[in-house]
Amino acid sequence: MKTNTLVYYTGKALRELFIYSTSEEEKLSVSNVLELSEKELEELGYIGKVKMSDIASYT
Repeated sequence: MKTNTLVYYTGKALRELFIYSTSEEEKLSVSNVLELSEKELEELGYIGKVKMSDIASYT
């Protein structure tokens, strides 16, 4: 990871991975997803990346 890049969980990840009252099947599925590499998580839309310089340009 580059120091000037912010890595964040997307709305999809928040809805699907960080839910309350999950069944055992859902817990297993979430566990499998969280074991994926950063690149795989990004390709599946669970994490996003933005350059800090892009954020600074909005302020």
